[in-house]
Amino acid sequence: VKIYLSYDPTIKFSFINGDYSSFSRMISNLINNAVEASKGQKKVVNIKFRTDDNNAIIDISDSGEGMSSEMVEKIRSNMPLDSSKKEGCGLGLQQAMETVRIYNGKLEVTSEKGQGTTLRIIFPLSKPPKWVSTHISLHKDNIVMVFDKNISIHNIWTRLLNKYSGELKLKFFKDA
Repeated sequence: VKIYLSYDPTIKFSFINGDYSSFSRMISNLINNAVEASKGQKKVVNIKFRTDDNNAIIDISDSGEGMSSEMVEKIRSNMPLDSSKKEGCGLGLQQAMETVRIYNGKLEVTSEKGQGTTLRIIFPLSKPPKWVSTHISLHKDNIVMVFDKNISIHNIWTRLLNKYSGELKLKFFKDA
């Protein structure tokens, strides 16, 4: 399966209200479902992140067989789902729907038989926490220390500051 990830660079420091654990489980469940749905020689999953003026938008698309119109209607109506999966119990999509509901989001589904399915998750943007700086001034020979348990945050800062690699010293910490 080929998985393609794309995101609009302007989403940096965009925030939504939510619980990290529920959100990451939701994304993981939807990606797993997309991978399982992808069939044939052209197994492709596309994941796109972007924002508009008011929302964070995540599209997860697969190259699978598509969903039945009954399943699409159940998702659109936020009804309980029954699983037609041969493996697993089908709770991943139900968990995703619940997470979207709890955090005032929307879940949209587009599916065409033989063409695949796209799930669009939309969450309202929220104001950044007070600790987020709107401006950072750096000078040659500064030491930049990044404190975060999430290694992906370390990677983001590495990419952002890469062009200053000879001028700045980067230090990363996962634990206090």
